[in-house]
Amino acid sequence: LLSENELLKKKLKERFNSQQDRIEAIIDIAKKERNNLYEDITNLMEDHNRFHLDSLLNYSPS
Repeated sequence: LLSENELLKKKLKERFNSQQDRIEAIIDIAKKERNNLYEDITNLMEDHNRFHLDSLLNYSPS
């Protein structure tokens, strides 16, 4: 377990050794965020219950 922890620590320290590694990590994060946003938008568009009268009457802008 200790050697495994040491290996993980070493990998974490070496993860951003170069600017290119940091750029690739940022691009990866941005892609995941874009996918999450896309899924949220499509889920909202597919939620037809939000247009029912009961939902509109219960709506609160706060």
